[in-house]
Formats: sequence, C-alpha cells, structure tokens
Amino acid sequence: MTNSAISPEVLDAQIVNLNSATTKGMNDWEIESMETSVADINEHLAAAGSSLRYVASELAQIKQNVKTGNWKAFLESGVLSCSPKYATDLVAAHDKWLCNADVEDAVIAQLTPRSLAALANQTEAVRQKVYKMISSAGKTENITEAKIRSVWKKKGAAKSAVDRTPDEKLKRANTLNKQLTEMNRKLKAENADLRRQLSKKLLEVQ
Repeated sequence: MTNSAISPEVLDAQIVNLNSATTKGMNDWEIESMETSVADINEHLAAAGSSLRYVASELAQIKQNVKTGNWKAFLESGVLSCSPKYATDLVAAHDKWLCNADVEDAVIAQLTPRSLAALANQTEAVRQKVYKMISSAGKTENITEAKIRSVWKKKGAAKSAVDRTPDEKLKRANTLNKQLTEMNRKLKAENADLRRQLSKKLLEVQ
C-alpha cells in the first residue's frame, strides 16, 4: 500500500482529473497538491475494502477451526474490536460470496458488513446492479444501506406483480384444489348431519 507521504512526482498525473469548477482560481501547485491528496485518499479507501475482506477471511477461518460453542463464546468474549453481529455478517459475506468474488476493494469499502452479508444472499446479477450503482453514484451521492437494499426489493416487488412461472401456478392450483376439496368434504358432512337432524324432528312430530 502506498505511504501517505508519497510525493506528487511519483504519482501519475492522469490518476486524478479534477474538473474546472474544483480548480477554479487555484494555481498549479495547489491543483497538483490536491490531486496527490485525492489519489492517496482513494488508495486508502481501497485499502479499507481490502482490510474488510481480510478480516472476513480470518474470522471465517477461526469459525471453521473451532466448535460452535467456542465460536459463540469467542464472539461474546469482547476480544474483538467489533460487535458479534459485525463479525458474523463478515463471515456470512465471506463464506457465501467474498471468498470467490471478483469485486473491487473500493466497492467493498462502500458497504457495511450488514450490506455485504445481505448481498451474499443475492444473485450475481443483483450484485452487478449494486456495483454499477456505487460506481455511477461516485462522488456526488451517498450510498446508504437503504438504497442498496432497494435494488433487490424492487426486483422482488416486480416479480410478485407479474404472472408466476408454470410450476408456481401448478403448485398454487394444487394447493387451492386441496383446500376446496376439504371444504367440500366438510360441507357434505354438515349437510348429512342436518338431514339426519331434520329426519329426527319429522319423526318426533309424527
């Protein structure tokens, strides 16, 4: 990882392109200094994602090597500088997704452990949409957890609004048929009982 004391001469001038509004009224030295800082900031942000990936991997390794009771006691012991939920979310994200994921560290850095764990349960297509949302938002929009979750919530709402698959329709029809059959059986039984009661009353009258 690049040291924060890196000089402007070492950095490629094309790494950061500040727009005219940002550099308005600034001299060359000020622009160059800002570009250096921005490049360094971005590198450290990427390192934050790399650190999360590493921590998730190490926690997953610990969990794999100990029994369930030991793992639970470990989480609750307070030796980690994070909550048990934070740790379990990272483990879930690692085991279901990050261990084999081709995702940039800079993207991981934008996500909370909770969001990482939630993404682990989504399809790759959904994850790609989240990556795209994070990339397109860039520097002008805050990527909140609610916005990230809205990607698959909208998908779920759209799915429920359209017709079900043939298999789902057949399953639903079979379930409904069973319910109607049972209802019909009960109605027949009640009808037979009413007929018996009516016959009994007629005999009593006679």
